[in-house]
Amino acid sequence: MDPNQTGSMHDGKYYQQQGDLLYAQEQYKEAIDAYEQALSLGCPSIGRTQSRKGYALYQLDYNQEALDAFEEAVLSGYEGGGWCYGIMGHLLSRLKRNEDALDAFKQALDMGYTGNGWVYSRQSYTLSHLKRYEEALSAIEEALRLGDLKDGWSYGQKGYVLNNLKRYQEALDAFEQALKVGYTETGWIYGKKGYALNNLKRYQEALDAFEQALKLGYTENGWTYGKKGYALIKLKRFEEALQNFDAALDLGHKEGGWTYGKKGYVLINLKRYEEALTALKEALRLGHTEGGWTYGQKGYALNNLARYAEALEAFDAALDMGYIGDEEHRGFIYGKKGYALSKLGRYKEASSLFEEALRSGYTDGGWVYAMQAYTFNRRRLYGEALDAVEKALSIGYTKDWVHEEKERAYKGLRDF
Repeated sequence: MDPNQTGSMHDGKYYQQQGDLLYAQEQYKEAIDAYEQALSLGCPSIGRTQSRKGYALYQLDYNQEALDAFEEAVLSGYEGGGWCYGIMGHLLSRLKRNEDALDAFKQALDMGYTGNGWVYSRQSYTLSHLKRYEEALSAIEEALRLGDLKDGWSYGQKGYVLNNLKRYQEALDAFEQALKVGYTETGWIYGKKGYALNNLKRYQEALDAFEQALKLGYTENGWTYGKKGYALIKLKRFEEALQNFDAALDLGHKEGGWTYGKKGYVLINLKRYEEALTALKEALRLGHTEGGWTYGQKGYALNNLARYAEALEAFDAALDMGYIGDEEHRGFIYGKKGYALSKLGRYKEASSLFEEALRSGYTDGGWVYAMQAYTFNRRRLYGEALDAVEKALSIGYTKDWVHEEKERAYKGLRDF
């Protein structure tokens, strides 16, 4: 460029035009140098120059410096103030100044700038970080209404918000829409899709989604391995589940002890009770009780280690938190606590617990009836024992010791 066409080399206007040329070519570092020269020498349209300098810095992830430049642009009265506030909001969000970011987005919107919905999408992102999910959903829906597709990013954000609102089918629909328009984001979308599918109890599909996420390099510090492990639990693939929980922990993913809790559950199912107990204790140390579930699993592991007094303490801790079993095993705690009591020779208390388990709908395939027969026999309630044995057998619980209890009951009745 000939400086005589635009003014002297010492003329700020020349450097401003140089900056604009470099800016248009996306040579942002060089553009920043030119704009700084222009501003130091004095140039027309200071606000515009500051905003372009700010945007170049923004593109290079110099967040604080970019924010300073946009603030100067706004202070100068630059007519593109709404756009500036929008970018400032995004920068403040990057700097984790989320409340300030929301103020900036509001300023942009109050000035009539939406960026075809972009401001609403970034507002939604910030609100979701503040766990204000209902507001985040309203904002992202407005972004989509205004046409902010961002190669599917806004659909992904909508799905993320809906996941956090436990509206999993709608979340899944949003993730599918994001993928339909080509949004993959290094596997993030597949990871969050898998999470929705886990919560919809579609575990094989969830597993497929998590594997796709990992194939694309998305681990989220081990989160993906943890959620994949959970899907594998539900598919009863415990060895693979254990490998994934270990991979999650290797990457530092503890999730407040959740990962240790699920690892403990897997180890119980693999009959590795000492290791299970270690994992469950670590989960509790980190504060993960899952409403009493972790104490229940700890008690179960202790039962299998014949440490019945300690098991009772764990079961009582679960019951104190109102936990009697999960959705599929309501009454589990009563049954397993009853077992511990029976092993301690406290048969009357055990009988009451088994009755409570049965009232809750928990039979464990007839095991509870069989244990009820065991305690009745030791209390010399042979008629009740025989009834309980017959119920166990009718359900299909036919282990040898049940037949022994049946004979014990018959003999007791004969002797009586």
